[in-house]
Amino acid sequence: MSCLSAINYRLAPETKFPGPLHDVVSSYFRLVDDLQIPPSNIIVAGDSAGGALCLALMMYLRDNNYPLPGAAMLMSPWVGKSVASRLNTTFPER
Repeated sequence: MSCLSAINYRLAPETKFPGPLHDVVSSYFRLVDDLQIPPSNIIVAGDSAGGALCLALMMYLRDNNYPLPGAAMLMSPWVGKSVASRLNTTFPER
């Protein structure tokens, strides 16, 4: 069985960061905790600012020792040098 969940996160300029990150983190925990979907079965995907939000989600999960999704598909993520420099760390092997 497959399932698709599209997140309708809050957008700028009405909502400032980290509002959108809160939206995707709570959606991720809804999938993992409430719906009991194993993180290894979750693939996050996004393009442009959505791709950057996927990166922010994974960095939040990593930094707070939560299980990471099984995969990510980022299409032209909108990231600057500050985010790129933080990505020089490695994600743990599964």
